[in-house]
Amino acid sequence: MKNLFCYIACCIAILNTTVAIAQSNGCGSENSIATPGVVKFFEPQGAKDFKAACDKHDKDYQTIGKSKEDADTDFHKTTTNICKKYEGKTVTDNSSRVPKQVDAQKKCQKSADKFYKSVKKHGHEAYNKAQEKAKRETLNKIWYRGGENPY
Repeated sequence: MKNLFCYIACCIAILNTTVAIAQSNGCGSENSIATPGVVKFFEPQGAKDFKAACDKHDKDYQTIGKSKEDADTDFHKTTTNICKKYEGKTVTDNSSRVPKQVDAQKKCQKSADKFYKSVKKHGHEAYNKAQEKAKRETLNKIWYRGGENPY
């Protein structure tokens, strides 16, 4: 009977695409050497503005039933939209020996694309861990009615 209840609770949680207590650490995975943020690693145009997008991406990874592909695509759309605020602006690029003025929106978009490619290629473990944690927390809430697991 206990196993049946657990199975039903699991199905309900998954079908309702419940978000367990979503946590975020900004732009970087839990075990990333770039934590507390990939932002400091890349230091790209617009990246400081990506923190909210990174936080949302972390929460999307923790949304039961949301696919990694959908979470990553939403992340890319959000960062691309952030870059639109740089339209028509220039910024000094100090990456070469001779600093030069470059299109700020294009530079930001390159950063957004790098972030997207990074999560798309390297985010599988973070996604799987986040999904498992969300399912476990949701089941504990259902099973123990919000109390602590006595075991």
